[in-house]
Amino acid sequence: MQQSNRNLLEMKHISSIPSTTNKSLFGFICKISTSSPVTYHNFNDKRSCHIPVQIAVTNDDILHRRNCIVTIHFLDSSVIRKQTVDSETTNVSEFLPQNITLAPSSYVHSSLVSQPVIVANRSRMHAMIAFGCTQIFDIRLSVYCPSIYDIARFQAIGLFDGDGTEVPIYLPPTYVTVIDQRV
Repeated sequence: MQQSNRNLLEMKHISSIPSTTNKSLFGFICKISTSSPVTYHNFNDKRSCHIPVQIAVTNDDILHRRNCIVTIHFLDSSVIRKQTVDSETTNVSEFLPQNITLAPSSYVHSSLVSQPVIVANRSRMHAMIAFGCTQIFDIRLSVYCPSIYDIARFQAIGLFDGDGTEVPIYLPPTYVTVIDQRV
């Protein structure tokens, strides 16, 4: 069986695989998981390598116990642009999501600059999450060459009942290494 197919089957065992988790100050816990941090794929046999990803968002609004609507957008190349950040004497040019503004002392991660193309099978997802509940979003990312990929290329927003303010949900950086089996 091909490794990429095996990765899809292993997705059922996702809870036993270490993942990256973040607890937000706004009452959200976000966890990004994949079946394996390393994927082997033969790009001669099949041009694209599929990486199954799960994003779990928990509504942990203990203070108000409100329901919320969570929307997740995949940040593909059409929403990533070149942005210049001015810090007193230094100009830093990097690829960043359009909605990110950096403080002068911010560190700009270089993987966003040279990372090869990633395509998601779903570009936008949303769900109502009751207080104390978790919603799992299943996404399949496709890549076309071996590399180290930051698979947390999503923007997540929460909107609590009775509140018109959108709350950003931080998705922690999560990396997958894709290795060509021919090497």
